[in-house]
Amino acid sequence: MNNYLSKTKKELIELIHSFEKNASGVLKKNETLSDDIEICKNQMAGLQNENMALTEKLKHLEKENQLLSRKLKDMEAKKTEITQALEDEKASYSVFENLFISFAEMNDKKIFLLDHNSLILYASPAVLEMLKATSKDKLIGHSFLSFFNPRDSIRVRKKINDVCLKDDKKKIKDINFVTNGMVQMKLKLYPVQYMDQPAVKVIVKD
Repeated sequence: MNNYLSKTKKELIELIHSFEKNASGVLKKNETLSDDIEICKNQMAGLQNENMALTEKLKHLEKENQLLSRKLKDMEAKKTEITQALEDEKASYSVFENLFISFAEMNDKKIFLLDHNSLILYASPAVLEMLKATSKDKLIGHSFLSFFNPRDSIRVRKKINDVCLKDDKKKIKDINFVTNGMVQMKLKLYPVQYMDQPAVKVIVKD
């Protein structure tokens, strides 16, 4: 107290101004800190909202992941089912092929099996006799169209294409095998499956 009393009036006024200036600085700093605190609060609220949104999104993604996992399991089960069905169908084709060949071998029908390119896949014993061929190996893989003159070959090719594309049976009348003394015959064409592939069965009739 004595220290302040010993100062002159002018010095006291300067001291008061200094205190006021310092107080003003403190107030401004306090205001700045208050603003910073408010900004931090707003940022914290924004982060909390963002965190809540991310949490909800995570829950949604987890549900979606569970749904996709179930769908994947269903697809794998369906794939297994389809694979088994294809195996069963392939086995049934194999049984059919064996029965068909056994039937063709034991009767006197003239039967060819052709692929979609008119190449011979199978020929019955009666065909070998008709064509005077010594073995099936001389026929398998050869073009069925080679047995006809050019004009008839075009007719036969068209019918084979129709059978393959329309999956329907066809007939050809008055057709000549050039290797069979030009005797007129009839052809019946049927869509079949052979070796697990689409094929055409041709029955030759006098």
